Amino acid sequence: MRLRADDVQVIEKTAAYEGYFRIDRYRLRHRLFEGGWSGAVTREVFERGHAAAVLPYDAARDLVPTFIIPCAIRSLFPSPR
Repeated sequence: MRLRADDVQVIEKTAAYEGYFRIDRYRLRHRLFEGGWSGAVTREVFERGHAAAVLPYDAARDLVPTFIIPCAIRSLFPSPR
C-alpha cells in the first residue's frame, strides 16, 4: 500500500516557531490500514530542508507499522524552499 495525498487530511497548519529553523504544527487525520480514518492528532514537524530517514516496513503484512508524520508531510506536501 502506497501513501497518497488523499490518505492524509491536514485540518490546520500553523507556525509553532520561526527562527533559525522552523517548527510547523499540523492538526491532521490519516487513513487507517483497517479502513476508516484516525481521530484528529496534532504533530510538530521540525522543518530543516531535505533530510534522509529510515521507514520501518513489515514485509509479511505489507505495511508500515506506524504513521510517521514528518516523512508523510515532506513527501506529500514538499516545502517551497
